[in-house]
Amino acid sequence: MDARDLIAIARKRASLSQRELADRLGCPQATVARWEGGAREPSFAAVQQALRACGVQQLVDLATYDESDVPLAHRQLALAPLERISSVARGEAETLVRALRAIADSPARLIVSGEVAGALQGSPLVVRSMLVDVVAHPEDRASAQAALAGEAVQFVDRPAGTQGYRDLARGAEELALDVTPTVTVAGLQDLLRIALSDREAHWQAIGLAATLRARHTHTGARPQLTDEQARDAVERWLAPQAAHRVGT
Repeated sequence: MDARDLIAIARKRASLSQRELADRLGCPQATVARWEGGAREPSFAAVQQALRACGVQQLVDLATYDESDVPLAHRQLALAPLERISSVARGEAETLVRALRAIADSPARLIVSGEVAGALQGSPLVVRSMLVDVVAHPEDRASAQAALAGEAVQFVDRPAGTQGYRDLARGAEELALDVTPTVTVAGLQDLLRIALSDREAHWQAIGLAATLRARHTHTGARPQLTDEQARDAVERWLAPQAAHRVGT
């Protein structure tokens, strides 16, 4: 994970604006903006100071260098959102896609979160969940629940490490399912913030961090791997890292 992502995730987790973090660090707001925008690379010491100002710390460990995750993430990013779901969902792709179409058709203000959102954003990890996590605007929650009854949807009011709908809405993105239907999906940084704040979801952070790295350099090219080869590569890559703690 790049320094800019670490700082942005920690700041959002602490519910701080860039100016508020800058005030705690005694630096201009523009400095924090340049860090998070990638225009300026902060030193390791500056990253640690920023994380402490957000009330978190980075736990550093050493593991064997492995860059196999990046091509896998590049491969997913080259696919359309629904193709990404089909590529990584095990036997539940049709159910999840049907739920996503229902969400797209709903007039309610909804943000897709969790594993399915990670897959839509390009994470190469296999989707284990059989439900689509959805964060609803408080005013729309009741009507959305009624409209989506019977769909593979799970409502989550406040995902770990967030303040709920309004918090996630700031970094959410619109993704097209086909030509026109779109769903609002939590941003990659926010999905990683959630994964790092929930011990049961820590394993998702591996794929999300890989996708963030890949997105910074993605050109649209797709590595020549079949779906089966990609799934096998994910399993080989994920297995030795399952016990390796990823987080702040």
